[in-house]
Amino acid sequence: MIQERHKYQGKVVASFFNIFTQEPPLRKDLSIERTKYTYKQLLQKNFNFFRAQNEYIVIGPAFSGKVINDLLYISAPSKLFGLDTKDIIKDWTDLYEDPSNKNRLKAHQQIPGWDLFERGRAKILDSIKGTNAKQICPVIRIIEKEENQLDWNLETGGYDISSELLVGLLTIAALSPEITNSWESYQSYYPSSRIRVQNMGSTQVLPLIVKERRQLLQSRVTKSIIKFSKLFVTPS
Repeated sequence: MIQERHKYQGKVVASFFNIFTQEPPLRKDLSIERTKYTYKQLLQKNFNFFRAQNEYIVIGPAFSGKVINDLLYISAPSKLFGLDTKDIIKDWTDLYEDPSNKNRLKAHQQIPGWDLFERGRAKILDSIKGTNAKQICPVIRIIEKEENQLDWNLETGGYDISSELLVGLLTIAALSPEITNSWESYQSYYPSSRIRVQNMGSTQVLPLIVKERRQLLQSRVTKSIIKFSKLFVTPS
């Protein structure tokens, strides 16, 4: 289990709903009923909170491909194409398997953080397709370098947890409407502005989250994780 891969002794079980000192963030941009339920469950489900020296770790319950698909929609700055499940499967597959996408893939690989998406893509894709019976637990790891100097710890430590780290970032994004709703619905996430602008929906949002992950360090949920952990989680 993921918990066994991190040798942290102190653990506190809590829901995201309970770690906010004020009302949890509302999502008023969800028009698909099942995603409203998924968001409510995301706030109410129990997560495991750990702390080790200057690192804060949150490990969640296993998410099905359906839930991950919902979280992609919830986090996307554009809801124009809805869940877009078929396009996620086709686009994420063709980018690597269709020879005509060779130059497009090279351009994508210039996106900051693309290597993390590349390492975790297959497992998440299989989960969304329903071909992977094993669900994915979100893993959130935050390092406090100095007082209020935060960064994500995306090191895998030799374990195959790239997918878990990606779903962890996705969980933070889903709970950060004040950040994701400020992102442009149409933009290019390539370094070069000459690359075409496209809709940032469910298919495109995960690389966008990885690229803009530093913004998520300033979100209410990230700050609440740090505050809650300092108050209630004993460092191991």
